[in-house]
Amino acid sequence: MKKRFIVITIVLIAGLVSAAVYLCSLIFFSVIYVSEWQWVKVEEPIKSGNATLLPGSTCGIGEHGIAKPIGIRDGKVLYRYFTIGTQYGTNCPSGLVFTFEEDRP
Repeated sequence: MKKRFIVITIVLIAGLVSAAVYLCSLIFFSVIYVSEWQWVKVEEPIKSGNATLLPGSTCGIGEHGIAKPIGIRDGKVLYRYFTIGTQYGTNCPSGLVFTFEEDRP
């Protein structure tokens, strides 16, 4: 009986570990290729060409950018944005940590 309990426990733990690894791989090894302009919410301060964007402010991510999931905060997925060149005005700079204004599917 004790041996059966140990085997079941090991199987359950292995299942939980594999599920956790799978979920982490979905979150941290995927990227989103930005296909259109979108407003996003700034989560960490960052220098943007001629200004500093502060948490809570918004800026836009544009075509040809990449958003990579980097973590979760307050139930929302945090992304880091990558783009080419220096951005000015309402364009988000490369390296920005943000959340989408609306939850993505």
